[in-house]
Amino acid sequence: MTTVKIPKLVALERVEVELGKLAQSLSPISALTAADQPVPIGWWDTGERLTANSTSVFAIISNWRAEALFQSGATGVLTIPSPTTCFADLAGTVPCAPGDTCAFWRDTSGNDRHPVQATAAARPIFGRVPKAGKRNLSPLSEPTFAQLTNKTGVTDAANGLPGFDGTIQFPGGAVGNRIAYRDHGVEPNTEYTLSCFVRMDDGAAPVPGTDFTLVIGNSSSGVFELAPVEVSPGLWRVSRNATSLSSDLQNTGVFKTDSNSARGFRVSGFQLEAGASLTAYQRARSQFDITETGQRDCYYLYFGGPSDPRWMSTPQIDLTHTSQMSLLVGAEKFALSFAPIAVFGPRSDLNNGAFSLGASVNGNGLDGFGARGTVFRNLLLSVPRRAPTIYSSLADLESDILDFQANKNPPTIDQSGDFGGGTFRSDLLYIGSRAGTSAFLNGHIYGLALTDYILPSLDLDRAERVIAANTPEVQL
Repeated sequence: MTTVKIPKLVALERVEVELGKLAQSLSPISALTAADQPVPIGWWDTGERLTANSTSVFAIISNWRAEALFQSGATGVLTIPSPTTCFADLAGTVPCAPGDTCAFWRDTSGNDRHPVQATAAARPIFGRVPKAGKRNLSPLSEPTFAQLTNKTGVTDAANGLPGFDGTIQFPGGAVGNRIAYRDHGVEPNTEYTLSCFVRMDDGAAPVPGTDFTLVIGNSSSGVFELAPVEVSPGLWRVSRNATSLSSDLQNTGVFKTDSNSARGFRVSGFQLEAGASLTAYQRARSQFDITETGQRDCYYLYFGGPSDPRWMSTPQIDLTHTSQMSLLVGAEKFALSFAPIAVFGPRSDLNNGAFSLGASVNGNGLDGFGARGTVFRNLLLSVPRRAPTIYSSLADLESDILDFQANKNPPTIDQSGDFGGGTFRSDLLYIGSRAGTSAFLNGHIYGLALTDYILPSLDLDRAERVIAANTPEVQL
């Protein structure tokens, strides 16, 4: 065991540098004993001694926890979705399972600024997805089934199948062709797998090929599963794979003609993937519960947009003592219409001491961060739709600092404007909506951290990586 003496007031960055040097001088070991378990950096007490070996040095650094941002009594909120932070009841006693609505989202900063939603219909939905994301999924697949561009003889059903956006009702009887499909660009001589979820009107099992046909464009071959899989009572997954003959746009979807049976049914969860077999995504019973062996789960809260408004808010957060703030959010937008991701105060462009992070501000597809002293200033970044992103937003009303960054790409910084001075306000932090009354977010939130000071570069980097660890497809 090696010990190193560190002065109490040494800068945190210096501590890490010295530990790194120490690590290089030590021989590696294969495992830690119980006595060697690391203390996350920033969480040790006021003593002068730190114990480290070559393995635990790196563990100390990698096990840094974002709660350390608040250890000196900083005001703010820290909340990352998980089964231990998301609860189905307002008392915070019933942990959410994927597909449950979240009433209480635990703030782990120690400030007890827990986001809540008292109205059951307005609660976001808790879900999980593998860290690697929904691999091989066509961008035109679920959840846009109700928006299929080519529909004949079918209707959008109001009573959707559980867990999937968009349900199509195929009427029974002899009423002519019933079609719901979309043109997909496919690669020639590539095998694809199409699947969907079906509930027959009579409650019995579907018979693909007899009741309807799954079509993957101009294909050279195709087989249905030998037997549809019942994933819940009366709900069945049917699938087909086929090899495309050309790279043209292909008609991919569900077809029913009068030569099929007279049975009616509903279809949802339309999924098209490259590959010859069903992946974890296509085996999922719900869009809110997707997991894959060997992949770490990332948890999120789903916000449904204007047609399905869901939002949360914290209790009052008093920032009247400070002109500084940092807001980090892991999020993914599904639409290109304007929607706030997080707003402090009613409106950041009108209310002094307010700030906001918005998706597709002004409806132009650019995401923005803005703050107001007595003068409103904002910055814009181009972020693609359906691209999980770590947003980093910092402002100082007195020093006129405005800093906005996405996924650690070169930040957009503006220090030439004038906020007009002042401090931030005391208000609620609204998540997924503007004051809970308009502009509702359609997308996922994977984590959020707000502090009453501008994060030093080292802590900013660490906090971004903590939120990125729970955000699919993002590697910082």
